[in-house]
Amino acid sequence: MNRSMQGRIELRQVTKCFGAVTAVDGISLDIRGGEFFSLLGPSGCGKTTTLRLIAGFERPTTGEILLEGVSVTGIPPHRRNVNTVFQSYALFPHLTVEENIGFGLKMKRLPKSEINLQVEDVLSLVKLTGLGERKPSELSGGQQQRVALARALVNHPAILLLDEPLAALDLKLRKQMQIELKVLQRQVGITFVYVTHDQGEALSLSDRIAVMQDGRVLQIGTPSDLYEHPNCHFVADFIGQSNFFPATVAGHREGGLTLRLTGAESLIEVPAECGYHPGQEVILAVRPERLQISTNPPPPPFNGLYGMVSEVMYLGTLLQYTVSVSDSLQVLVHQPNLGSDSTPPIPRASKVYITWLPEHGILLESMTS
Repeated sequence: MNRSMQGRIELRQVTKCFGAVTAVDGISLDIRGGEFFSLLGPSGCGKTTTLRLIAGFERPTTGEILLEGVSVTGIPPHRRNVNTVFQSYALFPHLTVEENIGFGLKMKRLPKSEINLQVEDVLSLVKLTGLGERKPSELSGGQQQRVALARALVNHPAILLLDEPLAALDLKLRKQMQIELKVLQRQVGITFVYVTHDQGEALSLSDRIAVMQDGRVLQIGTPSDLYEHPNCHFVADFIGQSNFFPATVAGHREGGLTLRLTGAESLIEVPAECGYHPGQEVILAVRPERLQISTNPPPPPFNGLYGMVSEVMYLGTLLQYTVSVSDSLQVLVHQPNLGSDSTPPIPRASKVYITWLPEHGILLESMTS
């Protein structure tokens, strides 16, 4: 096999309909071999159906699926070099950890000595050495998830599909398992396709992410690409937090535009390519952590807003301010918590000035355009 094809997945204009419902709507993906690739989106967006199409549990209504350069559109799951880890661990309760992991190898009729050797190796890989004789009921949730991973990896698949495998774990354990999962993927070097609705999880784990909505892929990119350069309102809103300012193009300037924000008196400068015209309605997105807040008027030129602090929330690592600019315009500002002695919170009802660098504004098409 051509090395460039190892672990590669291609979906070409794939559609999946269930009766009158279109769950996946003409999507195309090219997932590289050895990549940690996530399908991210809200419930019902088609990400799990896409995973099931790759696994072979569903057959596309139209389109083609290729694994490692070979069309598998009509090939059943057991004949694809793919394994799947589900949200429910689906472990056999009456079997030990070793027996659960080695079950697939036993079905392949491998010699017992070979099965024992491979099971021992994968137990070490998932940090479960010494627990092989236990039953699943004697393990924690995180340990059971490691068993499910080990059972999938012991078969040496070219591709591992993971359908929200950490969703059942508590927050602290989920964070720990995210780190372990990324390290594990680098160690084994195979393609991981990961389904999640948790944008923080996708950002921390993935080499690239496909953001989905209503059965379609809206944008594919690295975590930083999607966060810094979202291509639409949905992606900017789903990946992290943003302030969205409805605005009208007031005019052009060298290297960008001047905007008049709805509900505000200030004119805002943003870098922008050609193609916008005066009077055009747009959306300006600015991340809360990119904003600076102060009770002191900033020196000119003033690129920002002023208003009144209506709420202050202590969130541990940061302070979140809600600033009322007008009756129709509320702004979220995130400031790092450097300790109350060095940066005491700005009190409610204080008049404040919010500023940001022009390059931190993300210009998007208006929702009504």
